[in-house]
Amino acid sequence: MKGVFSGTVGVQKSASFHELRQVQVSSDPRKIESLGSEDKLKLLQTVIKELAATATSQKNPAAHIVTGQMGAGKSTAINCLSAQFKGNCVIVDYDDLKRFVPGYAEAARAGYPGTVPGSKEIARYLEEGLQKHGLENRLNMVIQKSINSRNHEVLAAAKASKEHGYRVSLNILAVDKATSTMGVFSRYESGLKDINEHNDSRDGARRTPMDYHDDAYVSTSNPERYESLVPELDEVVVSGRAGEVYYHGTTDISPDKIVAAIEQGRNSGKFEPVPLFEKLSSLVSFNARFANPELRDKK
Repeated sequence: MKGVFSGTVGVQKSASFHELRQVQVSSDPRKIESLGSEDKLKLLQTVIKELAATATSQKNPAAHIVTGQMGAGKSTAINCLSAQFKGNCVIVDYDDLKRFVPGYAEAARAGYPGTVPGSKEIARYLEEGLQKHGLENRLNMVIQKSINSRNHEVLAAAKASKEHGYRVSLNILAVDKATSTMGVFSRYESGLKDINEHNDSRDGARRTPMDYHDDAYVSTSNPERYESLVPELDEVVVSGRAGEVYYHGTTDISPDKIVAAIEQGRNSGKFEPVPLFEKLSSLVSFNARFANPELRDKK
């Protein structure tokens, strides 16, 4: 592939997502300065004021946990669930919360494919604080979490919600690997296009390492990931990228039923690849006319 070499030689100038994924970014000059405890608390209060402004305390609150591999369409699902609450809910989404991190938006628009160094810790703090606020005030919540082999964040969110008297619903996106991979690629190229056109792009050109995507894809259909989770759930919905439902269970929920529905959805809900590829190809062709920041392999 053009611009990619073995050894320690890296990509000098590239606007292609496919090339950028081949190298590790060790020369990324961006950096978000860490915040002290008082500043983080003030930032959290700002986030709560903005994101929980329309949510009211509920006698019987509900928590919808949305999961699936990157590029599966979780943001769309989150928006649909929020609409069902008519906005009377708090959306807890780590990726969205990064926009509140001081300096993040400007740094993200620099065009580098990786997460802005230093932003993760602050965004996780905001995520935990916002979720805690929602639980303690019995606000309806839509929570985005990942099922993967590295942690048990879905289980932790479900347990915490249950302990606070919530009705807990797990919403799983059943999307085939090719479609979600295209989604990951297109998200990066679309963000890069906004940057190159000098449009407002608060997320910058966000890229997901493919090993993260593949891990989440495999873990989502692993029945062992649901064994401890099922007892904490009142409802499970397995749906496709366009909202088609493959499973809706409120009683007799089992890991095998969940995984069977995920596999059904992945096999029957495949998108026509040509339009997806044509969209991606158009974005790549546009971005190829611009020079990205220089990237080099680690030495």
